[in-house]
Parts: sequence; structure tokens; C-alpha cells
Amino acid sequence: MNYLESLAAEFYEYKGNFVRRNVKTRKRLRGGYDVEIDVLAYQPKSKKLFHVETTGAATTWKSQREIILKKKFDLSKEEYEAELSCKISKIKKVMIIGWAKTEQAYFDQEIKVIPIPAFINEVADKLKGKIPTKQIVPEHYPLLRSIQMAQHYIK
Repeated sequence: MNYLESLAAEFYEYKGNFVRRNVKTRKRLRGGYDVEIDVLAYQPKSKKLFHVETTGAATTWKSQREIILKKKFDLSKEEYEAELSCKISKIKKVMIIGWAKTEQAYFDQEIKVIPIPAFINEVADKLKGKIPTKQIVPEHYPLLRSIQMAQHYIK
């Protein structure tokens, strides 16, 4: 699991979701899997599911990257429910990718594309003002805790 996947998983769990990482699905008859999901984050109360894919790759959308990413998100509601053994009311598909500093449009109607800097800003905003001596991020979120400390102590 890379840094970006770990940060996304920590962030969605910190926000109250149950999280699974590196979920392999669509088992092939001769071994292996067709799809590996970076992060699945589930909100039990609302039954909302977040399917999050991350990449820091610098390839363009016109390359194979778009085809590969669309395949990763091409799962039915029934496949998600079977994987998690629970009912899902809504599926939010999120792609955290690229180093552009501005928001990008959806490359598909169902998939929200968030640039890496915008995602990191969202994480930092969630932790802003949380004083480590009074509101420390739990130790099982080492990346979030590092961001919290950096925000608080680096001037």
C-alpha cells in the first residue's frame, strides 16, 4: 500500500467509516483477480459506500490510465454488497490523482476526480485547529497525526 492509499484509508476511517484496503474482487477461474480496489469506506448508519482509487502517476488521461481506472470502478452494486456482506444505499466513486492544484471535472458522470493537492488540503482542513495536547489524533492514524503535528508546530 502506498502513501496516498494509506492517507485516504486513514482519513475515511477517521471520519467514522469502516474501511477495507486493497480489496481483491472478480476472481478469475485460473487464479488471480480482475480488480483490486484501493479503499472501500462504508458508513453503516447511512449505508453509503465510498470506493476510492488513488495514484500519483503523471500519465495523461488519453493514455491507458483512463481505461484502467474506468475498469476499476466498473463494479455493480450487487458486487459491492457481496464483497462487504451488507446493503448499500448509495455508492460514491472517488479518484484521487494528479498534481494539478485546481479541481477537475468528473471524467465520468459517476466518478469524482480530486487532485492530490486538493485532497491533502481537505485532510489538513479537517485537522486544522486541533491542538495536539488537547485533541490528539489517535496513534493508529500515523499519517493524520503527522499532518496535525506539522500544522500545529511548524510556523
